[in-house]
Amino acid sequence: MRLPTVLQSRDNQNISQPFVFPPSQSWDGNDGNWSVTCPPRSFFSSHSESILTVNRSTFTIHVGTPAQGFRILPATNGNEIWVPLPQGCSSTDGTNCGDHRGVGTFNGSPSNGFQTNQSSTWSAIGIFDLIGEKGLNYTGNGQYGYDNVGPGSSISSTSGSSSLDLPQQVVAGIATNEFYLGVLGLGPKPANFTSSNDPTKSYMRTLADQNLIPSLSFGYTAGARYRLKSVFGSLTLGGYDASRFTPNNLNFTFGPDDSRSLLVGVQSITASNTIIGAITPLSSGILSLVDSGTPHIWLPTAACTVFERAFGLTYDPHTDLYLVNSSTHAQLTQLNPTVTFTLGNEISGGDTINITLPYGSFDLQASHPIYPNATAYFPLRRAANESQYTLGRTFFQEAYITVDYTRSQFSVRQAVFQDPMPAQQIKAITSFATTRVGVPQYPSSRMSIGTILATTFSILTLTIIIITLIIRQRRRDRRIKALEKERETSLLKTPSHSLSQSSDTRHLNAAATDLLTSLKPELPNDTVPPVQQLEGKEVPLGVKDVGSNGKQELRAEPVEREIGGGEVFEMAGGEGWVREMPEVGQEKRLNIPGGFQKEKIVL
Repeated sequence: MRLPTVLQSRDNQNISQPFVFPPSQSWDGNDGNWSVTCPPRSFFSSHSESILTVNRSTFTIHVGTPAQGFRILPATNGNEIWVPLPQGCSSTDGTNCGDHRGVGTFNGSPSNGFQTNQSSTWSAIGIFDLIGEKGLNYTGNGQYGYDNVGPGSSISSTSGSSSLDLPQQVVAGIATNEFYLGVLGLGPKPANFTSSNDPTKSYMRTLADQNLIPSLSFGYTAGARYRLKSVFGSLTLGGYDASRFTPNNLNFTFGPDDSRSLLVGVQSITASNTIIGAITPLSSGILSLVDSGTPHIWLPTAACTVFERAFGLTYDPHTDLYLVNSSTHAQLTQLNPTVTFTLGNEISGGDTINITLPYGSFDLQASHPIYPNATAYFPLRRAANESQYTLGRTFFQEAYITVDYTRSQFSVRQAVFQDPMPAQQIKAITSFATTRVGVPQYPSSRMSIGTILATTFSILTLTIIIITLIIRQRRRDRRIKALEKERETSLLKTPSHSLSQSSDTRHLNAAATDLLTSLKPELPNDTVPPVQQLEGKEVPLGVKDVGSNGKQELRAEPVEREIGGGEVFEMAGGEGWVREMPEVGQEKRLNIPGGFQKEKIVL
């Protein structure tokens, strides 16, 4: 696969460089060795606030003035920035609740969340619903406002990050435990509020529009704590890290729904070395979203049932989680089964790639207060319908995704784990404005040799046909001109009385006459239309009368023509769609394409 490289713009000015988010060097979260989301809200109605003990490689951002630091998770399908609020921690959560939720110290003391009243640049918008994972029934409200945002725990904590500090960014403070850690949305869609008529650009869109990164693109892998001596995640804005994946030849195009753009065709799933041997859980291909905003893998119920038997799983209807008892866990650890996802642009056919996950990717634990003690579980969820099919952060431990919003395409590749890990190879994905003419900027699939030969042969054949037709036409034109010249010369040399008295002099050349006649088949001026007999009367067809000069004239009366005996209809003239401006005082509806419209929550 041909990969994009860091280039110069057409005016030879250096373009902006990709920004590499340094990992926080911490494993955070509440639902395994990598994740963040808790069980559905229905679980909390009869249980105390629940926490899944799963840690994940996080990245740091700062919000407000003075800066307050947070360890967050990237959301490949999100567009907003969320950070925990102090209200998310209660007295029963312990004194280190804020740290567990990724909140850094503030003014030298532990903090339980974003203190909006301590930020001089905070501007409140209101309380609105959180939309990020609404399709998976994860819901909640957020306290929205505008504030300064940048990478790193403080303004000067990350080298080269100061240029990425942006004012007036949309920030949501969250207190719900359904979203435990903060989130950095990597998508371009704006945030829309019913309290404002103007959409607000996302953080990523603003970076690209201000040329702070080469393009609206990113590269990401979640990292894996179970690999080697723990391998942290990798996040690059405006490019990717070529050292973190194995290249392949497949590009994916965006889906038609911009809220689910990153769709892949899961053509098959194969698990080998399971308790019952090899299995293929899917009976047919499915379209699935790839989304690091959710920890689990959501599949059809029938496929989940096959996984249950193959991995010895027990379904817990109270938490919607699949549990693994101690003996089964020991057996699976020894067998170390692998699960391979075969992906394509469609649910069948075309080029495909394989992404393989070892059992370590699925070996997670849930603890207090979901269960009294740490309990092994398998991050598989039953999808209620096809709109919930999702490959979540479990998948991103072994996969590297590169997304290019400029060209509406993305790639998924097998993540690389080597000891030692290779040095970074940061590459830029340039926008159209900075793309050098003739240089491909994004991975494109190579054509096979057979395709190239067939295409070349077709082009050569077409070229030969065109050249042949041109030559034949030119020869014909020259022949016609020669014949016309010969006729003119003969006419000039022939006496006028001979032209009128002898018909022999009229046939200049039989071949020339035939050729010219075939080229101009019009009737002579003195040709009389045929006469039809109608009840014994001769009626000249299409003739009005014969004038004194002996010439026939065509009838001037219009002729009405009936088709199938039906009526003759007249088309409306010049009427089209008319858009009218709303009258003064008329209600103005906010309906902005490409962005969510949030509804105000009445507290």
